[in-house]
Amino acid sequence: MQLSRCEQEVVINFNVTEQTASVYCADPKYIRLMDRLVAEYPEVYKVTAVTDVSKTSLM
Repeated sequence: MQLSRCEQEVVINFNVTEQTASVYCADPKYIRLMDRLVAEYPEVYKVTAVTDVSKTSLM
């Protein structure tokens, strides 16, 4: 499935009561960036969900 440019979003969610932030990526450029961060810093970044067009990570 291919997403339109408008649908290829990146959403960062964090708040003051939690010590983690979630990053939802549906943009291939940012998915690759997060994949590199997960590979380089596995103690900080973790992939929590994967679909055919997106990934969600925690940090």
